[in-house]
Formats: sequence, structure tokens, C-alpha cells
Amino acid sequence: MPATALTALLDAAETARTARLSAGLKPLPAQWAHGEPLRVGDKVAFTGDSELRDELEQRAERLGVRVMGNVSRRTALLVTCGDFTGTKAKSAASLGTRCVPPEDFAVLLEHLQPAARPTPAPQRTPKLAPTPPAVNAVAVPTVSPAEMRAWARTNGYEVSDRGRVPADVVAAYKEAHP
Repeated sequence: MPATALTALLDAAETARTARLSAGLKPLPAQWAHGEPLRVGDKVAFTGDSELRDELEQRAERLGVRVMGNVSRRTALLVTCGDFTGTKAKSAASLGTRCVPPEDFAVLLEHLQPAARPTPAPQRTPKLAPTPPAVNAVAVPTVSPAEMRAWARTNGYEVSDRGRVPADVVAAYKEAHP
């Protein structure tokens, strides 16, 4: 199976999974005081020891929140009891990742929000097909740059071994080879 087909298939499965997990979630309460909500598909990391940690990690995974082993720029938040200052906490501080205690994380899970809509990928400009020659046009044979450089040197033009052939050399070649 081609890698592009496999990637497309996995992306479609992930999109369907995210849509399924996002369906039926309740809106945030009017008096929401916990900052940015947690969304399906967000990545979180845990650090420190907490009585709730195992339960929260399992619940987060079931709801579609990705539990990661480390903190990166894509991590939405770090769940920590606050008194632990290890590598994850330092990474979170340097990246500006929000840190919450386990109790607040439980509230965020209770009010999990649908996945944020991904920003559409920039549209690539389609490559235009070559214009077919006109019916009465004369076909011009294609000349390799190496042939053109050899002709240019033979005829006194100074050209490099690499890069574009100068426009004046191209014009002179075309004039010499009607």
C-alpha cells in the first residue's frame, strides 16, 4: 500500500474518531472560571504523584484526550500537584504550558469541548498543464543546457558549468538554430 494512501486512511479514521468523541458534548456553563477549556484531541501530560492520577489518565484517554509522556509545544496542559519541580514542570514553564492541579483537570474533563476545527491546509496552486502547440506551429527540438553551454563556449560566450544559461546566450542559440 502506498504511504500516501495509508496516511490518508489514518487521517480519515482519526477525523471520524474525533467527530464521534466530540458529538453530544455539553457547552460550557455560563460561569466558567477555568480558562481555556480542554478539547477532544488535546494533548496533556502528568507529573508528580496524585491519588487521582491513574483514574484521570484512563478517563482522559477514553474521552479522546491524548496523555503524553512529556511536555512539548503541542501540549495543552500539564496536570501537576504543584509541589513537584521536575523536567516536565521546567519544560512547561519554558514553553508557557498551562499547569493545573488534578482536581481542576477533573472539572475540565467533565466539561470537555469538541475538537477545535483544524485550520485548513493552504491550497497549493495547481500546476498548469503545458499548452499544446498551435496547429500550424513548428515543433522546436528541446536542447539540453549542456548542449547549449557547449555551443556557447565554442562561439566565444562565457558560461558557467552550472545554473541557468544566460538569456543572451539562449537568444543567440535560438537565432543560430532557426
